[in-house]
Amino acid sequence: MWVRLGLCLVLAGGVGMANMTNSDEAVALAKRTLAEHLKSSDRAEIAVVRTEPVDWPDTALGCPEPGMMYAQVIVSGYRVVLSVNGKEYPVHVGSGQAIVCTRSVGRKTMD
Repeated sequence: MWVRLGLCLVLAGGVGMANMTNSDEAVALAKRTLAEHLKSSDRAEIAVVRTEPVDWPDTALGCPEPGMMYAQVIVSGYRVVLSVNGKEYPVHVGSGQAIVCTRSVGRKTMD
């Protein structure tokens, strides 16, 4: 059982890296996701504030929703902060997905 669990953790981390290999791809996905979130088709107005690599502790990508359960595996990805009209939006990217994170770990709304 312990060997199987360890193998799952390694494989899950590897999947994230296979789907998101560099920061340019992460930024492109983050911009698409934010544009959909804001219901805007103009990605040109979205500016990159910063991008940093992150190993998320689970599949919530650092942005858990109350009442949801997440796989406890390391997910390699990026924290991308984007700006639109002076307002910053954190977008968490990993395992081929992006989430506009409107909640911090302490569940306080960032809006």
